[in-house]
Amino acid sequence: MTDAHARLLTARDVLNRAEQAVGLRARDDVEHPQTGTSPVLLGPSGRAELIRLLIDVCPSEGWIGVCGVGNIGWEWASQQGMDLDRVLVLNAGKDHQVGDLCSLLIEACDVVCLDVPELSSAQQRTLAARARSMGRTIVTLRPWPGLSRDGVRQRMRLVGLVRELVGWGPPLTVHCLVVDLPPGGAGAVVHSERVEVASGAARRAGVRSGMSIREATYVCPDLVCLPRDPDREARAFGAVVDAFDSVAAGVECVRHGVARCRARGPARWHGSEEGAALALVSAIEEAVGVECFVGIADGPVASLEAAREGRIVPAGESRSFLGRIPLHRALWAVPVAMTHRAADAIELLTGLGVHTCADFLALGRGRVCERFGDVGDVLWNLASGGDSAITLAGRIQPDITMECTIDVGGESIDTMMVPIGRIARDLSQRLGQGGLVSQTLRIDVEDGGGGERTRTWSGCDVCASDDVALRVRWTLAGWTSGVEGPSGAVTCIRVTACDPRVGRSASALWGRSDRERDVSRSVVRIQGMAGPDALLMPRVQGGYDPRSRVVMARWGSEPLLRPREGAWDGRIAQPPATLFDKPVRVRIVGASGAFDDVRVDHRGALSAAPAYLVSGREASQSVSGRGRRAAIARVEGPWPVEGRWWAQERPRAYMRALLEDGRDVLLVWKEGEWAIEGLAQ
Repeated sequence: MTDAHARLLTARDVLNRAEQAVGLRARDDVEHPQTGTSPVLLGPSGRAELIRLLIDVCPSEGWIGVCGVGNIGWEWASQQGMDLDRVLVLNAGKDHQVGDLCSLLIEACDVVCLDVPELSSAQQRTLAARARSMGRTIVTLRPWPGLSRDGVRQRMRLVGLVRELVGWGPPLTVHCLVVDLPPGGAGAVVHSERVEVASGAARRAGVRSGMSIREATYVCPDLVCLPRDPDREARAFGAVVDAFDSVAAGVECVRHGVARCRARGPARWHGSEEGAALALVSAIEEAVGVECFVGIADGPVASLEAAREGRIVPAGESRSFLGRIPLHRALWAVPVAMTHRAADAIELLTGLGVHTCADFLALGRGRVCERFGDVGDVLWNLASGGDSAITLAGRIQPDITMECTIDVGGESIDTMMVPIGRIARDLSQRLGQGGLVSQTLRIDVEDGGGGERTRTWSGCDVCASDDVALRVRWTLAGWTSGVEGPSGAVTCIRVTACDPRVGRSASALWGRSDRERDVSRSVVRIQGMAGPDALLMPRVQGGYDPRSRVVMARWGSEPLLRPREGAWDGRIAQPPATLFDKPVRVRIVGASGAFDDVRVDHRGALSAAPAYLVSGREASQSVSGRGRRAAIARVEGPWPVEGRWWAQERPRAYMRALLEDGRDVLLVWKEGEWAIEGLAQ
């Protein structure tokens, strides 16, 4: 790297910080972790948030290891999308070398959740270094000084809803005809002897999409029919993006006709989201004369649908806004690498009567992920108003850049395609060697006169060299045809894979069987050190209550599970996210106070209306004493369970109580006492 190039990069960094400071052209909290970032995340105390964090940071078909963490509602975790067939629970005793066992667990699993107080500072550093070298993630419930990062903030960065401003030029294919049509001329883009889209003048003459060329020319004799030309569309779209870039920074091209950016920076600069949208429409109209629709919402799908309607969806309402939208509308936001699988999944769902995003979300995330895997996870995020980028689990690696110098032929795009194809292949090969994937491509072009052009494309498969080369061509076509085009021949082209991560399909490089073999090898070593019962796997079966519906099976064993259909579904339909290993004894009292204990009679009815829940060491004392009490807002149940007499189970009754402090608790009445079985989200 030359000194001039280094100074240029430094100047760009200073400019970006200045833009972020004033809110103009801001990137809205985009993080760029550096090499050496600790792989240790400090997990939340709540089990619901912890389960979601583990699901979000674990790659598809990855393994989750748990050690020392109790009170996990495994059935609820399964419904949220956690694959219990890929969960290992390390049951390490005090006499075992916990540090060595955790090291082997990290070797076997992609994400390891630890709550082990016995680990020394030296062992923590050793485990963190091992996780970093192997590309693993550690989630600890205890702070590791100097090593752990905020896991809740990490999850918010991964799955948090991002306000996006989307510019949509619905008739872009027609607008690009302006390049080759006289002013006010009637034109149409045709393919396979059919009209794909027609200009306004042609539509006024009666030309419609789907018409044959013969019919269209009959109703409009002056019609100019042109074939689809990606270079012509790139030239037209380049001018639109330039106008977009004058209003906001961090503009990403999704496809011809669609560009997006984070909404916070422009909204802050222009006073409101409405002001930013109006400024964008005005800028594109003045610069290009193209009609553009603008939408702002949470996530790419909701923001594009909002742009189709020219509206701003309030924050937090994108999920309900998407409810009526057909599910196939989300296909454009699916990563290119899984487009075909996503299309097949949507076709299957449509045949089953699942048409809208609301229908899809009603299936439940657990069932969707269980049936469709990573594709279902992506579609779920998009239909919920999230981003497909969250499916790229794992820590962000440094950006990967390939550069080529154009010595001869920088005036012709066709001539430059040879070196462009070479750096595109080099970039894809570099990603493949590291088992990495990326969905964001940044293209930097410099000319001999000191001019430069930067364009960012999102939602593309950077691992596909042909896709990279094509987007470079589009960028060059848009730049060379613009008003502020290059001041000389192109001299340098750089392509950068932004935010590469360990790919969900990276294991396919060696085959799934090799990954399974590696896990089995580590498991055998753990069992050799700590015994055959050291590793357990949660299994969900049929049962009347959440506790009986979960079985901890030994690794390698095939337990006989009760069927999950029929009467075994029982009354407790919603399992708790937190299922206590040992139920917590409490008292339920009525409104009259200490001597008004609520009981369940032999008919399954309550003796009085529950008013307070009393817990703590003083639960046996009066409500007015030192015991902690919480007011009960409402209850559901009770649901009596006779129990399996052949298994010596005693009758019991379950009840859900929503407390005024927001807690949703699952209570059980057994042997004349109340106890808390678990907590909902």
